[in-house]
Amino acid sequence: MAGIQAAIKWVNDVYGGVKLYGKRIPLGLKYYDDESKKDLAIALTERFITVDKVHFIFAPYSSP
Repeated sequence: MAGIQAAIKWVNDVYGGVKLYGKRIPLGLKYYDDESKKDLAIALTERFITVDKVHFIFAPYSSP
């Protein structure tokens, strides 16, 4: 998580975000804890898409 946060800060600080459609859009980070539960991971992924309207999703991960 710290690496992702550092990368977002760097891109925003150095470049002002990412260039889309001719303008700079700052990156943001939104995350939820899926508690390593498959059904919750599915529900939260749907929420990212339908409610939060995110444009990019990193896949969840967990230890065995």
